[in-house]
Amino acid sequence: MATISPRVKRTTVSTSKGSVRVSAFEAKPAPISNWLRKDMRPVALAREAFAAVGLKPYDQLVRGGTDGSRLTEMGLPTPNLFCGEHNAHGLLEWVAVQDMELAVTACTRLVELWGQESKPRSRARRL
Repeated sequence: MATISPRVKRTTVSTSKGSVRVSAFEAKPAPISNWLRKDMRPVALAREAFAAVGLKPYDQLVRGGTDGSRLTEMGLPTPNLFCGEHNAHGLLEWVAVQDMELAVTACTRLVELWGQESKPRSRARRL
């Protein structure tokens, strides 16, 4: 996008071999928190699941552009979760097998918690 002039929204280039039409737009993803504020259950359950396996949950705002933010924008509340990586998307990105195992354990616990959350709760009968 940086090579296209901000003033050019659509252009067509024609040559004897054919033509090319370029349409440019800049998507500005909204922060994932805009949608998650409407339903914080996924975040609360993720915090509980990660704490249950010994990980200290922490929140970091994500501006957008992740699978989680796109799914949340489409109506499926999906917080981004830790998967064991360090120095993500950098030259020195790495992951330890133990961290990946811990992330899988936390996500498994999250599925269990979500399953309990979605089950209808039985009402206790008074005798």
